[in-house]
Amino acid sequence: MKLLTVTVPCYNSQDYMEKCIQSLLPGGNRVEIIIIDDGSKDDTGKIADEYARKFPDIVRVIHQENGGHGEGINQGLKNATGTYFKVVDSDGRKRYDFQYKDKYGYTNTIGGISRLFDKQFWNYAKLISGVLRNGMPILDVVTLIESLQLDSESINTWKNGVARALKQYIANGTKVKEKCPNCGQETLVYQNGCLTCVSCGYSKCG
Repeated sequence: MKLLTVTVPCYNSQDYMEKCIQSLLPGGNRVEIIIIDDGSKDDTGKIADEYARKFPDIVRVIHQENGGHGEGINQGLKNATGTYFKVVDSDGRKRYDFQYKDKYGYTNTIGGISRLFDKQFWNYAKLISGVLRNGMPILDVVTLIESLQLDSESINTWKNGVARALKQYIANGTKVKEKCPNCGQETLVYQNGCLTCVSCGYSKCG
């Protein structure tokens, strides 16, 4: 079973869908990408099929008659095998607004926050924030982030920083299914964001 299913509804998306798909592939085999060809009239379906051919363990394609964005999401939900589910738009141009309540109880809105981020980080930020909002345990989120296979040194630096920051929120005592590199015992737990062996005292932070 996959850890995460990402559904990408596409309609006449040939001009920009590849950039979106490429940004999701670094998730590797822990991520399932379902491309929904929603009755496209251009080469969307052919492009999707080519990705499925190249990455058969990651990409799946569903061709359907045009039913709209909502029906595309429904098809993704019906066919998802991942523990968690996320929808990513194929055009990468969706507007994102951030809302928060200040100390006086008033709601404040920052419109179109995607423009505030470097574009090369934006799709990864959306992916991470999406799985967090959907309740994926912090440890699983960290595992997902650390499994991303990225070529850019700057994005890898950012990715590692995000993982280190999130580890601070892993509950103390959370067990890890790994052997301690010092004593070989399966007694590693998180303590204050660091992996600590309760048998020999080994500790690794970051």
